[in-house]
Amino acid sequence: MKQDMILLFGKSGSGKNFCVNTFNLKPVISHTTRPIRKNEINGIDKHFEKRIHGNTKKIVAYNERGQYKYWATENDLKGKDVYVIDLPGIEMLLAREDLKEQYNFKIVYIDCSVFRRIKNMLNRGDSIKNIISRLYIDWKQFKNWKKVKPIIIKI
Repeated sequence: MKQDMILLFGKSGSGKNFCVNTFNLKPVISHTTRPIRKNEINGIDKHFEKRIHGNTKKIVAYNERGQYKYWATENDLKGKDVYVIDLPGIEMLLAREDLKEQYNFKIVYIDCSVFRRIKNMLNRGDSIKNIISRLYIDWKQFKNWKKVKPIIIKI
């Protein structure tokens, strides 16, 4: 029997983690090389790493945002309800026939105004420089987000 999993994506500061926490979902704890933020806990929010290590053949989703790398492995998916992921990661997962046999993926996009996103990023402690960088990266990466035919939630 296939395991249900929500692939939750949206632009920076759109409220993805807020949704996970509000609905008490069990998230995939992915890995990143970015620095830990204020109020984040290593191993709870993400696995904060200096570099990718271990068996890279087990990586099922990977992306780079700016100078940082983000990834998850096959083991990270097991027993989870939701994966907060980006568009390249979704495309990687959907390209894996073995994973589509194991998981029933539901793709959900969080739509949020740029003003609310900036407010959310400021509230979590992001610098103005980082916010501007993230907005620019989002502008580039989200040009074709509708091609995965997501369920859209407006916040």
